[in-house]
Amino acid sequence: MSRQTTTRRRHGVRRMSERKRLTITAITAVLALVTVVICALSGVFNFHKGNERILPNLVGQTEESAKAQLAELDAEPSITYENSDETKGIVIRQDVNEGTQLKHRQTVAFVVSLGPKEQPTAPEDTPVAIPSFVGLTLEQAQATAKSLGVTVEASGTVYDDNVQKGSVARQNPVGGTMVKPGTTIQVSISTGPEKKEFTVTVTCGTGGSVSPSGNQKVEEGGSVSFTITPKEGYEVATLVIDGTTVLPLTSYSFMNVDSNHTLYVTFREK
Repeated sequence: MSRQTTTRRRHGVRRMSERKRLTITAITAVLALVTVVICALSGVFNFHKGNERILPNLVGQTEESAKAQLAELDAEPSITYENSDETKGIVIRQDVNEGTQLKHRQTVAFVVSLGPKEQPTAPEDTPVAIPSFVGLTLEQAQATAKSLGVTVEASGTVYDDNVQKGSVARQNPVGGTMVKPGTTIQVSISTGPEKKEFTVTVTCGTGGSVSPSGNQKVEEGGSVSFTITPKEGYEVATLVIDGTTVLPLTSYSFMNVDSNHTLYVTFREK
């Protein structure tokens, strides 16, 4: 075999070895790259150092601030909303405790306040239950009624043994009745217990007169006075009060009356 042929064979083997080496290197590089990608996606490689993946306390922060901090930690936020006394937009709870070491793209749920729940306003024509105003002064009853959207109006007075004078003794409609806003409730004001009435019976003989004359009605605790006037040439002969003869006066008064009384007077010529 010639020297030229041997040289050619050597060059061919070298080229084949070089191509094989390049192929193996390329395959190894591709496998390494795939491995890195898979590991990165699965979280094997943690590019955060130190405490960069430690979850902070999100409670009290705004929603935007909490989301921004989770994004820096490669964590996924899961947000729900509910009414609370806290200001709208503030985080009020989190499901992962503060200080927890987070995994790559770990989901962290937290709750954001919607603010206090608004109380529904009753329609203007919704009936309301009125309370009993009995025992209240007229002013107190009117103030209470105003807060319910109704009015109270005094319609007169009435005797009542149990309700203090000047307070509501009756009402119409009664307490507990459902009425529409704007309704007027009529009330009667107590004048206290009803006083008994007594009679003073007056009897007058000839020769003069008694004023006031006739039978007189007097409320319990009341008073009544009488004037006795003889005719010209006459004078009071006898004055009998409740069956007892007293001095022949020309006037007499019954004070603090608490029973029936009689007054009898006679006259005589001077």
